[in-house]
Amino acid sequence: MRIIAPLIGIIVVVITYTSQNQDPITITNPAIAAEATPAQDDWIAPDPCTLDVVVCDDEEEESAYDVIRRIAKEEGFDRWEIVAGICEIESECGRGNMVGDNGKSHGYYHIYTPNVCEFNGNAKHCIASADRYDLEKSTRWTIKRLQRHEALGEREMIRSHNGLVSDHRNESYVDAVYQRINERVISK
Repeated sequence: MRIIAPLIGIIVVVITYTSQNQDPITITNPAIAAEATPAQDDWIAPDPCTLDVVVCDDEEEESAYDVIRRIAKEEGFDRWEIVAGICEIESECGRGNMVGDNGKSHGYYHIYTPNVCEFNGNAKHCIASADRYDLEKSTRWTIKRLQRHEALGEREMIRSHNGLVSDHRNESYVDAVYQRINERVISK
């Protein structure tokens, strides 16, 4: 016997029962299960994923890299690998520490608290504090920030995420992003 899922206070139980020396009969379609009348000793409950009361999602969840790739395409940004590399450096794309800079940076990309709202000329570029923990929203914010510095060249664009455009003190940050791209992003 195995418990499949609690459902609004009800527990769905599947009982597998076979007689000696016989293989179990598997009935996965509830319509067929209703019509089938195997001997009592051979009865197996239908697959709960085919029943209306139980929802089983067999689709794989979109990986962080898939989300980044999709959003980069939507935003017209060709270098999704850079965004994924930054995500890896900052939070291991959600697998690592989601808070940095002594508690001032948060989320997938360690977006610095003062940068939650930036001004670019007259345009306000904002992300809600809680949205820094939302991969889709923080990826869009990061891509838009990178796009504002894209004309400076790729290394400066990457450096801009770390807050030091044209300041080569964080050259190691850019190198680390490229290293993560080569080690983790491209290999997946």
